[in-house]
Amino acid sequence: MLPPGLFGNLLGGIVVRIFGNTRLRTVTIVVVLGVVVMLLEPLFLIFGCKNGDIAGLTVHYQPEGATMADIELPNLDAGCHEGCGCKDQYTPVCGSDGVTYATACFAGCQSYGNVEIEGSNTTVYLDCACIPSQETSTFISGSDVVDGVLTDQYAVQGACPLDPPCQSLLPFLILSPLIMTIGTMLANPISILQIRSVDLPDRPVCLAMGNILGKLFGFLPAPIIYGAIIDSACLMFQSSCGQSGSCIVYDIEKYRFTFHGLNNVLRVLGTLFLFVAYLSVRLGWDAKKPKQENENQEEKEPMKKESNV
Repeated sequence: MLPPGLFGNLLGGIVVRIFGNTRLRTVTIVVVLGVVVMLLEPLFLIFGCKNGDIAGLTVHYQPEGATMADIELPNLDAGCHEGCGCKDQYTPVCGSDGVTYATACFAGCQSYGNVEIEGSNTTVYLDCACIPSQETSTFISGSDVVDGVLTDQYAVQGACPLDPPCQSLLPFLILSPLIMTIGTMLANPISILQIRSVDLPDRPVCLAMGNILGKLFGFLPAPIIYGAIIDSACLMFQSSCGQSGSCIVYDIEKYRFTFHGLNNVLRVLGTLFLFVAYLSVRLGWDAKKPKQENENQEEKEPMKKESNV
C-alpha cells in the first residue's frame, strides 16, 4: 500500500497549493476529504467472504449435531475422535461431506491411501468416523474403492472450496487503495491548517504538540486495541508445550465486522472533530483574517530580503 500513500501525500500537497490559499479553504478541503473517506469506509463491511464450514470451529460435527447444537463454538471436542489424541494443529482436510476438518485426526480417520483425482495422485484419508456416510461423494462419484477398501467416509488434503466462491477480492483491491489515497491526502492540508491557526512564533510548538498527541492517542494505543480485536476473532490458536501461540484460523466474518467497525467509529469521530475545526475557523474568520494577512506578509518579507541578497 506504499504507492497509494505516496500518491495521496503528493496529491494532497497539490490540492492545497491550488485551492488552499486561505484558512477557510484549507479547512473546507480537510472536511470534504474526511467526509468522503467516512462514507467509503462502510463499504468494507459489505465486501467480504463468508466462513467456510470447518467442523468444530464454524459448524458442529454432523454425526452428533443433535446433541452438540447447544455447545458454543469453537469446540473441537467430539466423541467420534475421542481417544485419538489430536493435537491443536491446522492441516486441513476436506471431507466427502463437503466440510473442512482441522486435521485428518479431527475427522476421525483411521488410515490413508492414494487415489487419482482429476488426473493427480492424491492422499486420501479413509474410515473417517466424524464424516457422515454420503450417498454421493464430493470428489469421486459412486462407491469408492481406494487401495481395495470400500469407503464413502473419506477426506482429501486441503480445505474445501467455498460454495459459492468469494467474489469480493476485486472490489477490495479497488476500494482499499482508493481509501488510502484519499486518507493520506488529509496529511498536508491538516499540517497547513495547524500552521495557519497559530501565531508565527508558536508554529514549531504547534507542530510538536500535534506529533506528540498523535503518538499518544494514535500510534501507542492502536497496536494494543487492534491486536485485542484481531485476537478476539481467532477460532484456533497454535499451541506448543501448553502455551498458546499465534492464531492459525480466524472467524473472517467477525474479523471484518470488528476490525472495520472500529475503523468506521474512528472515522466518524475524526470527521466530527474536523467539523468543529471548520466551525471554529468559519465563525472567527472575520476577526482573524487581518491577523493572518499580517502573518503572511511577515513570511514574505524574509523571502524578499533573501532574494535581494
